[in-house]
Amino acid sequence: MKKLFLAELKKRILYRPEKNRSGVALIMAISALTLMTYLAMEIMYETSIEYIVNAQNLHRLKAYYAAKSGLEIGLLRVKIFQQLQPTLKNLGGTTPFGEVADLVWRLPFQWPIQVPDFVNSVDKGLIGKTEKESLMEAKYSVQIELEGTKIDVNDLWSPSKGLREITRRQLLNIFETKKRDDREFFQKHASFKFEELINSITDFMSDKRESLNGGNKKDAYREFQSPDFPPNRGFITLDEIRLVPGMTDEFFEILRPAITIYGMRAFNPNKAPPEVLKALDSSMTDRIVQKVIERRSDPKKGGPFRATEDPSSRDSFWSFLEDEGARLADETKKIPLVFDDYYNFRIVAVGEASKIRSTLIAITVDLKKQVQQVSQFVKKEAQSGDSSSAENSGGNPSQQPSPTSTQGQQSQNNSNAPTKGPPRIVYWEEL
Repeated sequence: MKKLFLAELKKRILYRPEKNRSGVALIMAISALTLMTYLAMEIMYETSIEYIVNAQNLHRLKAYYAAKSGLEIGLLRVKIFQQLQPTLKNLGGTTPFGEVADLVWRLPFQWPIQVPDFVNSVDKGLIGKTEKESLMEAKYSVQIELEGTKIDVNDLWSPSKGLREITRRQLLNIFETKKRDDREFFQKHASFKFEELINSITDFMSDKRESLNGGNKKDAYREFQSPDFPPNRGFITLDEIRLVPGMTDEFFEILRPAITIYGMRAFNPNKAPPEVLKALDSSMTDRIVQKVIERRSDPKKGGPFRATEDPSSRDSFWSFLEDEGARLADETKKIPLVFDDYYNFRIVAVGEASKIRSTLIAITVDLKKQVQQVSQFVKKEAQSGDSSSAENSGGNPSQQPSPTSTQGQQSQNNSNAPTKGPPRIVYWEEL
């Protein structure tokens, strides 16, 4: 019995390992297959991610250069319009031809071209053929707006005393009309002194140590802990106004639609947006603003306003406002008016490729004309004996010799000539 038991035990011991070894091999095969499947899936995932990232970068690049192409077209349209300006002046300024010339910059443009329904099939075929031959694999749109028709906050520290006072009054009117028309805003800020807020904006630019609100103006900037505040210069960007003490997000959003730092130092009643029209005087209501827009847009109602020799003429802009019920202050009528000379533009180009967008914003300014505009203010104030303007400008313009008639005619001809080269870009933003 003992021998049989030992023989059976030996048999079991000898054959059991073989069965275990076959099971281990199966497990190892399954494990290897699982590992290879995991690695393959990881490689596929990483490859897909890399492909998507590179494709997105490519689409982003396409969208950027599509927007840049649109911006270049916008600059070309602005330049063409600037070259038309001398012709418009010779034709008398605001003419039917001038309205047509405005379409050079005013009409939005996009690619691919959206063909209207009234275009015949032949023209549609030609446009379609052009699109197919184009190498542009993205689309873009271009919008050009007037920037100079807004209120320039940098004029709060202009060499011209008249410009400083006009700008200050217009900014104050923005808040006064807001309090008049918005009951909730009035209840919330009834006791707020907006004159002091405008003084703080001026202090930001002023080179004087004393604040217009009293005391040392640096005391209001202690939280910045920097000797460079306030910087004693004009605003470089519009968002810098947020740094002014007392300027809240609410106040800034009220000002934003009506202000700029690239103004044209004059008021254009034919192109000013509603926010700027309303800030012209505290007596301007929504109804009067709407009447102005209707008048300048409809030739049957008089069309665009024109310069008149007699400011009290019924055809003048001020008389029109008074006929509509505006009770204009005497200081308001001193605001300089221009009717056909606008040259500061904001160009917004949006490129899109596979739902990825790129936005470029550029602002162009004709610096020569702006310098001429300010010089005219300073000269008029010097002739009227206003010494405060000379104090800010660092000299006494009243003692400067007046040009001869020949020099004046030559200066006028030079001012009407378009500036050479492409439009000057003073602001560039990529979004």
